[in-house]
Amino acid sequence: MIPANLDDVVLITLLKEKKDEAIELIYNKYWHKLVHYAYTYLKDWDTSEEMVQRLFINIYVKNVSLNDGMHLAGYLHKSVKNEVSNYQRKQSVYQRHVSQSNLDHSISKDHSQNIMESFDIKVNIHKAVGAIPEKIRVVYILNREQQLTIKEISKKLKRPEDTIDKQLRRAVYFLRSRLNTFLI
Repeated sequence: MIPANLDDVVLITLLKEKKDEAIELIYNKYWHKLVHYAYTYLKDWDTSEEMVQRLFINIYVKNVSLNDGMHLAGYLHKSVKNEVSNYQRKQSVYQRHVSQSNLDHSISKDHSQNIMESFDIKVNIHKAVGAIPEKIRVVYILNREQQLTIKEISKKLKRPEDTIDKQLRRAVYFLRSRLNTFLI
């Protein structure tokens, strides 16, 4: 039976000879101190315990060799600090990805909403144009959709330019009154 209150130099030597017993002794001696140390950075008890547990697993699995002159407590604290730093870095990257994903989703949702609203507006404009009286609608379509000038429409329809101009203004007035709810 090995006494539990061994100093660090003996524990390091024992780690080389009787690994299982040494790990258990080191664990019992430093577990709570290391968890408290990790907790000062993380403010999360479960995650702090997980960090320390990972440290002891690494010491056991990776056959960490400690020099006889090493300060065991310093090594363990530094290792916990490194684990905490790695964890915080990963969490930071994760949070950035989550934030970006939420932003992308929000933009995508807004874009979809804009497309639907645009489609609704186009449907209503089409209905409103269809409700314009026939002679005025022809003038409006020639001007807005075929990009003809008042002079060109006048020649094409064989009507005076003043009449075409008045019909075009009446079409615009008609559409404004019909589509007023979309402009607000």
